Amino acid sequence: MSIIFDEREYARTIIKKGIQSSGSKGRGLQLVANYLREQGYEDEQIENELHRISKKSFSDYNKVMMYDYIDKRVKRSKKGRLKTNSPVNITEAEINTILSEENEKYQKLMFVYLVLAKFYMENSNSEKYYVGCSDTDIFKLCDMYVKRQEKREMMHYLTKKGYIEPTTKMSSIVNYVNENSEVVMKVVPDETMIYSFEQKYLGGIFINCEVCGKLVKKTNNRIKYCKECAREIHNSTT
Repeated sequence: MSIIFDEREYARTIIKKGIQSSGSKGRGLQLVANYLREQGYEDEQIENELHRISKKSFSDYNKVMMYDYIDKRVKRSKKGRLKTNSPVNITEAEINTILSEENEKYQKLMFVYLVLAKFYMENSNSEKYYVGCSDTDIFKLCDMYVKRQEKREMMHYLTKKGYIEPTTKMSSIVNYVNENSEVVMKVVPDETMIYSFEQKYLGGIFINCEVCGKLVKKTNNRIKYCKECAREIHNSTT
């Protein structure tokens, strides 16, 4: 998934474990630089840490070849800003709009769009509620399998109804935000955001991860942990 909801935690993970995917090289190093700058590190300290991480992460690391690449990240960190996934408020009017659609797939899609719109608003200077990510990421957050043609039909429907207003290939304005109503939910924007909606409005069965407390869909009686914690536990015992 290309969305990073908590960039501080993402940066801390890279500092600890290195960059796991070559595709996130530039983005990962920039977030680490921004994070270290936020923590009060000076240019030389940030530069040294980025070289350390690069040496650990990339088999073809060469300090001379990486110098300009890392220097750019250090300079950009002076204006860098990290996204954070503070809880967003969901209002009664917004939920009523979502539940006015009888199809649960549309309800889930609209809920995800709404949370993302508020997440991006919290982390930008925009005056409108934009969502700037791929349809692939959006549907993954909905936790449902939808074929390509059905995805197109669903997106077309939301556009036709005026719920969303596409502006570019990967950006839309969400038009059903209504902050002038009673708050009925506080949702942390993350990969499991849809579970809170399913639990409260769709009757899904969920438990809290025994390690981190995140909501986990209970598909069988053996489920105890979220995917991330289950992976950590597995890795620590093998």
